[in-house]
Amino acid sequence: MQVVYETLDMLHVDNKKVITIFNKIDKLAMPDDKLGLIDKRAVKTLQISAKEKVAFDQSGEKVELDRIGEVLADVMREDFMSVDKSVPAIQVAKLFTVHQLRILVITDRGKYAGAVELKAFCAKLFWE
Repeated sequence: MQVVYETLDMLHVDNKKVITIFNKIDKLAMPDDKLGLIDKRAVKTLQISAKEKVAFDQSGEKVELDRIGEVLADVMREDFMSVDKSVPAIQVAKLFTVHQLRILVITDRGKYAGAVELKAFCAKLFWE
């Protein structure tokens, strides 16, 4: 993990959230070994065995393998603001400005419909 963090530092992305996933935990000598697989710098640590169809979070609590995507999305969603596609452009502009956002997630009746970057939004709004 040290090499990973050194690489992130070199890329100047050391201030981003990190989610660490340890795969193939079924290969560990003893099942209890998985509880020692924790990345203290990560906001979320998961240990996964696709073979045994099981996953555990950093507290050792079992997480259903088919819910892993939801767990990861929850962490990522914390950094983004969303708005329904029916919201007028002026309100979207206010959201970008007031919350100093670079990206805004667009939803359609609560479901992900896409994302818009501030630069692209401004270009479309002012130059098209």
